[in-house]
Amino acid sequence: MSPLPPSAQCSSLPRVRHYCVILLLAAGLCACDDDSGPNPVQQAFSAANNSMVAGAAVAFRFPESGGLARLYRLPNLEEVTWRFELGRRHAVQLVGFVGDDDLIYALVEREDDTTNDLIALDLVAGRTRTIDSGVTAAAIGPTGIAYVFHPDGTLGQVQHRTIDIWPDTLLQTASGMWGAARGRVLLLIETETTRELVLLNRGHDPVRHQLPDGELAVSQWGRLAAVVVDSGVITIDPTDPTSTRFTAVNPSPRLATFSTSGHQLFVVAGEQKLLSLDRFQRVVVDSLNMPGSISAFRVGPLGRRLMAYSADEGVVWVVDLALMQVVASLPGSWEDDLPSIAPDGTVLMRRGGTLVAHAGDDLSEAGVSSAGSGDLWMVTQWDPRRPALELARDSIQGTGESGRSFFAQFSSSRNAAWAQALAEELSLAGMPTTVIPPDSTDDLYRVVIGPYTTREEAESSARRLGRPFFIREIQRSIP
Repeated sequence: MSPLPPSAQCSSLPRVRHYCVILLLAAGLCACDDDSGPNPVQQAFSAANNSMVAGAAVAFRFPESGGLARLYRLPNLEEVTWRFELGRRHAVQLVGFVGDDDLIYALVEREDDTTNDLIALDLVAGRTRTIDSGVTAAAIGPTGIAYVFHPDGTLGQVQHRTIDIWPDTLLQTASGMWGAARGRVLLLIETETTRELVLLNRGHDPVRHQLPDGELAVSQWGRLAAVVVDSGVITIDPTDPTSTRFTAVNPSPRLATFSTSGHQLFVVAGEQKLLSLDRFQRVVVDSLNMPGSISAFRVGPLGRRLMAYSADEGVVWVVDLALMQVVASLPGSWEDDLPSIAPDGTVLMRRGGTLVAHAGDDLSEAGVSSAGSGDLWMVTQWDPRRPALELARDSIQGTGESGRSFFAQFSSSRNAAWAQALAEELSLAGMPTTVIPPDSTDDLYRVVIGPYTTREEAESSARRLGRPFFIREIQRSIP
């Protein structure tokens, strides 16, 4: 299984957005057609108490048995009125989040139980698409491109919602996979007698590195790799077959991980000594004696904090890397997805049958939620103004309160002319249609019907149109 890529990544713009440059002048002229009077729907949206501003820290929850994915605000773990139907299949790995395209890639189980399907959760359209089948590993690159590896040794990348197979074919199966810089992919190939780190660049010969046994660490976007051996650490530049360097470490190292920038390598030496190595000079620049034995550790996305887990004591120690000292000891467990540090500093972790969020400033307990043992969690930074899904401030509790309005949204676009044309088409079908103009330069034109007093009424009306839609719930100001 390949490691989970960092949660916040960049991506190329979808093809449809490229045409907006050509139509920009026309869209600007059309945007003023119907904005002369007050827009009650726009007022309702503006009145909604929405605390999720651009770049809000959120957590996505994928249930063990499939079904509905859910969304929570951090650090309080308040569930917002957002749902995403996954079907009955269980997500076995959250491959990554592509923020610019509002996509979450995940591997879901197949009936054959030996390979997986790569799916894309389109948070704008509100639908799930199966991108590829028979996948053994997947990863996201720094530009947001998803890569997949198949049992027959073929590698492919997602191109316009389909898989483009590379001409490169490996005879072995990859046990680890990372998206690397400049459109390259890094693979770990293991057999009974050999262990290789292979860098693939489409149309070029692979760069291969023979690896000794030992813990392997790979930096963000595959720029560096490190292998822990008995007497030290071997560092490797995957692009250079002659780049192997050795750094002696005493006492004997056991674990290693790179800083977010890749400039430092953190090493657990002996049972409880945490070392910081400068990867350029290959010397120890700082050290810390931890309170106990370290079983696993990882660095937060901004590189300011490190989490170290002690299986003996059942606690997670949070280390401030600027001060190089332990700032909290939090009881909990350790899995591939959690604990995790959100971009706002929130520490999200499992504690028995509950999920606990600790606020980033003082790491005090800020929120608690039930947590299935097999659920998968992803923390990230998400701009909720772009995605056309339910992001009302109010929680899902008490949806029958007075003052709530329900709208069915059919489209969101940067092109005012397209939005207005769709609105006119829906109006001809007898629907109370409105185009909600953007309230900021980053917002979109949204085509909605409503308002309705209940969700059922909104869904019933929307289904008659035979188009994809989702429901927006708004808390109106009541005089």
